[in-house]
Amino acid sequence: TAIGTWIRYAEWEAAQQEFDRARSIYERALDVDYRAQTLWLRYAEMVRLDLQQRCFPEISACTHTDVVVA
Repeated sequence: TAIGTWIRYAEWEAAQQEFDRARSIYERALDVDYRAQTLWLRYAEMVRLDLQQRCFPEISACTHTDVVVA
């Protein structure tokens, strides 16, 4: 789906540690379809991971790249 493409693109940027770019991509995708629940959930998860890495860099956790976009 189109939203799946946006999500994959944003997740790729996040995997490159480009969280500001990933955030921008998610926000543009939400302009396209603000009702997409999966999009909101993935965006929230990316923001959580970004904050976790910024505030607690010593904590290693499962990353968003472990999630497969359907």
